[in-house]
Amino acid sequence: MTSFVRFYKYIVIAYLFILGMTILVLILNERMYGANMNGQIFYLNNINFLDFKEKYKKLYKSSTTDSMECFVFHEPFHGEYKKIEYMSKDYMVPKSLKKRGSTDSKDYFRSVYCRYPISSIDGYVKFYVTDEKSIKVKLHEYNPSYSANDSNQWKNYFAINGRRAPYDKNKETISAFEKEVLSKIAPYERDNIQGYIQKYVSFFEKYFLYYVGITIVLLILLTIRFLIRKIGTKSHRGDF
Repeated sequence: MTSFVRFYKYIVIAYLFILGMTILVLILNERMYGANMNGQIFYLNNINFLDFKEKYKKLYKSSTTDSMECFVFHEPFHGEYKKIEYMSKDYMVPKSLKKRGSTDSKDYFRSVYCRYPISSIDGYVKFYVTDEKSIKVKLHEYNPSYSANDSNQWKNYFAINGRRAPYDKNKETISAFEKEVLSKIAPYERDNIQGYIQKYVSFFEKYFLYYVGITIVLLILLTIRFLIRKIGTKSHRGDF
């Protein structure tokens, strides 16, 4: 019985440590990257916002026979062909939550979202480009195309590093994006810390109910143990 109690204590301590680290990671993720940070971040050096857009236009034009406004995409759910805008108009992003609503342009970054078809992963990716101290690119989403040769035709899109992202396909998509897009525009650096944090946050979100269930079970067991010890103490006093 003593060995079981000791083993149980170790389990509780280990779980509380994991839970504490998870809460810390969630706080760090929000403080460092914002609350909604599904995706993988990259930083590009030696290039400005306008040059990025121009190089991206040339890259897109060299890779497709479609128009300069959009590309034709065979989406998987109903087998329909859709026109997908390859690059949006510029829009402004507040530098922080405190700056939101400000009328001063200095409180905002210029940003643009882009979509790019990549044949090696049989789909297109969606990413955001923001004009900060260096150009920040966030690869956000993968959308598969219809394939008659694929047994899993009705595939779903997923957020990069998100809770629904298959590990191998997620990794393949990031690598393809680096090879087919970023490396052809400018030198870049992947924010690996952000990627690891986001994957951990996504793991927590995916298995949140398991965390809750384990916590409830441990609390019940702790309560039972406390009651047994209390009853035992009262019985001992009564015998005396």
